[in-house]
Amino acid sequence: MDAIDQHNTHFKPESCQGLSEQEVEQRRSNGQGNSMPPAGTKTVGQILVANILTWFNFINSAIFILILLTGRVINTLFMGVVLINTLIGIIQELRAKFVIDKLRVLTESHATVIREGQQKTIRFDEAVLDDVLLLLPGTQVFADCRIIDSQELEIDESTLTGESDPVTRQTGEQVLSGSFVVSGSACARIVKVGADSHLYRLTMDAKRYIRASSALLSAISKLIRVLSVIIVPLGALLFANQYWRIGIDWQEAVIRSSAAMIGMIPEGLVLLTSIALALGVIRLANKRALVQELAGIEVLARTDVICLDKTGTLTAGFPAVTEFVLLDETGNSTDPRLAAAAIVNAFEDKNATARAVSDYLGPGPDWAVKSKTPFSSARKYSRVSFEQFGTWYLGSPVTLLGPKYEELLDRVEQYADQGIRVVLLAHLPGSLDDRPELAVPAALILMEDQIRPQAHDALAYFSQNRVAIKIMSGDHPKAAAAIGRRLGLVSEGEAINAAGIPDDPQAIKDAVETHTVFGNTTPRRKQQLIRALREDGHTVAMVGDGVNDVSALREADCSIVMASGADAAKGMSHIILLDSDFTVMPSVVQEGRRVIGNISRVASLFLVKTTYACCLSLVLVLLGLAYPFDPIHQTMLGSFAIGLPSFFLALEKNFDPVRPNIMRRAVLKAVPGGLTIATYLVGIAAAEKLAWLSPDQIRLAAVIPTGVISLMVLFRISRPLNWKRVLLLIAMAAVFAAEGVIFSSYLDFSWPETATQLVILAASLLAYPLMLAWEALLKTLLAKMLRWRGKP
Repeated sequence: MDAIDQHNTHFKPESCQGLSEQEVEQRRSNGQGNSMPPAGTKTVGQILVANILTWFNFINSAIFILILLTGRVINTLFMGVVLINTLIGIIQELRAKFVIDKLRVLTESHATVIREGQQKTIRFDEAVLDDVLLLLPGTQVFADCRIIDSQELEIDESTLTGESDPVTRQTGEQVLSGSFVVSGSACARIVKVGADSHLYRLTMDAKRYIRASSALLSAISKLIRVLSVIIVPLGALLFANQYWRIGIDWQEAVIRSSAAMIGMIPEGLVLLTSIALALGVIRLANKRALVQELAGIEVLARTDVICLDKTGTLTAGFPAVTEFVLLDETGNSTDPRLAAAAIVNAFEDKNATARAVSDYLGPGPDWAVKSKTPFSSARKYSRVSFEQFGTWYLGSPVTLLGPKYEELLDRVEQYADQGIRVVLLAHLPGSLDDRPELAVPAALILMEDQIRPQAHDALAYFSQNRVAIKIMSGDHPKAAAAIGRRLGLVSEGEAINAAGIPDDPQAIKDAVETHTVFGNTTPRRKQQLIRALREDGHTVAMVGDGVNDVSALREADCSIVMASGADAAKGMSHIILLDSDFTVMPSVVQEGRRVIGNISRVASLFLVKTTYACCLSLVLVLLGLAYPFDPIHQTMLGSFAIGLPSFFLALEKNFDPVRPNIMRRAVLKAVPGGLTIATYLVGIAAAEKLAWLSPDQIRLAAVIPTGVISLMVLFRISRPLNWKRVLLLIAMAAVFAAEGVIFSSYLDFSWPETATQLVILAASLLAYPLMLAWEALLKTLLAKMLRWRGKP
């Protein structure tokens, strides 16, 4: 009670009797408690099943088992990639689940209620309907309630509405859960609990986590789904062709068919993409950006519109005094600067305005105080009467200035139009203690939101990269527009009142396309604006911090939340800025561009293998020829021509803008090389059929030229060359040679005969011209197809 009495001696919470313990138990037994139903997230078992029991894993596991039955265990090395890829998927989903399950909108788990006239501290889930809450400064309202007795209660609803200014709540008015008490005190009766409360609806909305949609991973998954339809029947045909038609024993037929099926699946591409994104997460963590979902990096790299709030994002979230304007109206010998500093010094609890004044003027003199009145939103001023220096006011000019100061009010209005906040310092002459209408203006204190030091550079980066910025603020349009002008986002007068936009989809779409700054933006209107942008073909990122931003964050393609924001917003975001600093965003975009640009390049390496495996298998079935590889040979070729070089290429710096149709471009690059290898291997299969080469020479004649052609493809993918890429090409050629020599016994290699050497030499010389011929033919066919479809 002491803390309450110190705050307001007229507030008597014991007058609110509250419920009896019997009434509490009765409501709890009737299901009227404040317990929250559990969130509907996946269980650990469901996550394991979803990642393990996939068609991709089923095909690889079936191939693995069939190879084990042959006894040639060395050919099962491909399964390592499958296991690692599955493990990464499980870890990522489990991580997301734990983040969501820990989500809490409330930052405090205890509250004070009044029961049988006595104060009692309980957990928020122990409250029941009709319980009487005691609301004191600094506490969070955890249930929807109606005020019984209010003593100048001020509520901060910024996390719910986006409005930064506190609001006053009187007796009989409702207070929503999730808001905070700024000042004053109140008794309030709970009117909604559990699933009926505003807080629960917000929490559940946030917990319905929407995963980022990765165009890159989606394209890869789509390709694998298409291949999955082809792999099984084509593999079965290959086995039948080799076992029954050609007469190869079943073990050899299984091995060769398995090699073809493994070659068709670009399993390493999925793994490399996941690893590249994971490494990006680590790099961004060092820059204080926590990526909660790997795909969030990629989506942000494709973003062409970023929507953000003004306060706490572009600005530091607190005002700063820019000028102290003396008015010389009082005729008082006291220095107004000392008086303003003394007023601030007279109160222990300082709001943002008081802190800004204190930072500008210093601690101030310790004048003896007769009486004082703290600032409140209802009064809009604070007052201090000093023993020797009279009474001084600090507050809103509109409230303190009478009609006779019309000229000064016009001046204040001009400042407001520029987005400058004005605080008036006024003095009450004589011995009067509290007559604000008689106060004489002494000074104007001009304040502005502090723009973050690197905000200009960050916005310049996005402007240079054709990424549009949309400011969506709950503040007055003039205040939001002033920040936009200071940042160079808008010209003079460019602002729109979001609340005034007609509730019509076309009107909203027109407004969001033609305006940059939006004031008085409600949570629903933010969501509508973002939806309109997405429907118009934009990829949209939303930067927010409050519970009021949850619906807009969910609507955006990529959600980014400040670490200082509400837990509900952080829990459902894709990226969290740990220092609440928007200026780290260019680094996130660059990291995404690195991943997408490099993966789109190296994807061609993986698809070369897929192309020749599919084409070769189909042709061999039609011609009745045997597949010339074993799985171990595919593993060898994949290591130096795909796996190792793609890993290094995927880590290079690459900040070029993201181009559309990633996988289509990758396929077009891969097909000429794949067709070249397939063409050659058909010839080798025919040579085996016609016994032009001995069986032990066939593998050499098949593997070595395939490796050489793969190096040619790597050369084309690596252009333009630099010293690092040249070194990579030399190293991969050395690895290829070393593998053939060191593991010759496992690969069933023998020394090449003269005929084999001639075949290898001829294939190596003719491969590059053949590749260029296939590329020219493909481009011609594609151009004709596009003209036929009426596309340029």
